[in-house]
Amino acid sequence: MKQQRIIWQLIVLITLLQSTMSAFGQTKTAAAHEVNFYCNPLLLDDKPTNYSNFSIYSKGQLSVVVADKKTAALEKIPFRIYLRRNGKLVTQGVSDSTRSVVSIEISSVLALARFGDHLIIEPVRKSDEGTRRNIELKSPFETNILSFLTKAKDGC
Repeated sequence: MKQQRIIWQLIVLITLLQSTMSAFGQTKTAAAHEVNFYCNPLLLDDKPTNYSNFSIYSKGQLSVVVADKKTAALEKIPFRIYLRRNGKLVTQGVSDSTRSVVSIEISSVLALARFGDHLIIEPVRKSDEGTRRNIELKSPFETNILSFLTKAKDGC
């Protein structure tokens, strides 16, 4: 009985630590934002997305950006977002491979997701093909809970 209590306390502690560390791991400075978008075109609430902390519980406005070659300003581009499960498209709710959006609340798409699904984000325009992403949605226990300790890289 005492062992079960200790195990449950440890599970709760690990879960709390992981959620707290994930929040710290996703914060970046404006300078990092300007550097990282070349290799990471996905913005979640106008901040670069940290793929290592991305899960089916992620929330926020997702948008895809590219740099305008003339002004070097960020431009939001239209994209399609959908789920793929076991190699097959999930075509329920907002997971639609034919609908294009400029930004979307990611939790509405992830509401249909299961662990192991792939979140596919592909640009509408062929010229933006480099921004296509395929993100495997992992269990929170599979993420790196110490990601906030690693130094920020250029995003590549």
